[in-house]
Amino acid sequence: MNKDGKESGRATLLIVLLLLQSAPLLTVSASTTPPSNSGDWTINANEVAYLNSSDQALVQGDVLIYGELHINGGSLFMWGSSDGQRDLKVFSGGILNVTNGGTIGSYTSIYYDFVVDDLAHISVTDSRIEKATSIQSTSLNMTLSNVHFEDTRLDIIDNNTETGEFDSSQNTMGANWVFNNLRFINSTR
Repeated sequence: MNKDGKESGRATLLIVLLLLQSAPLLTVSASTTPPSNSGDWTINANEVAYLNSSDQALVQGDVLIYGELHINGGSLFMWGSSDGQRDLKVFSGGILNVTNGGTIGSYTSIYYDFVVDDLAHISVTDSRIEKATSIQSTSLNMTLSNVHFEDTRLDIIDNNTETGEFDSSQNTMGANWVFNNLRFINSTR
């Protein structure tokens, strides 16, 4: 190999090394954990949080989801001293995904507020939601399948900004809602 070939190879190697070093800077998601003391758990737009089967989070504040929260068999418990004191809120662009026996509930007998904004997405499959005053959703993106709701109502509220998905076969706009095998227990509030 001649001198120009060696220099070209070194230059290529340097470029590859520089790209590898800068890759973490290009990552758009980060991991976040719930607070260990009282206070809100805010999941920012560029963050992804996980509660897996061995994880249990007790939040003595609000849970504010601008990014993504994935509860895969884990548990999220809200702790407040009066009904409606705590909020679980999925903001526009946020994602809440609860699967595989995941649970969202209250640590005490107190109810928390649960709100899903326009342009947010919620998917709950094979899981439980307990002790929410109600789930108030204006989102047109909801998948609820094999969900056990205890002491919780589901309120679907007229949407302000989201127009839904276009169905060309019927020439209409519509919601992307999937509701399958929902069980409501003790929802008398």
